[in-house]
Amino acid sequence: MERKEIIFSYNNTRCHAMIVEKLLGDERYIGEMDGFEIWQIKGGLFDQFGFVAIEKK
Repeated sequence: MERKEIIFSYNNTRCHAMIVEKLLGDERYIGEMDGFEIWQIKGGLFDQFGFVAIEKK
């Protein structure tokens, strides 16, 4: 089964980052977890689903 998301805690909130192949270019770096970089999608208010993860190279 292929992993599709990373669940983590950010600002005391349980968050989900969808694993993507590449970034769009307007994200803000949050940190690393399990070999992935976590990025917050820019625009809009803080949202527990407003994150993406890309495999660290």
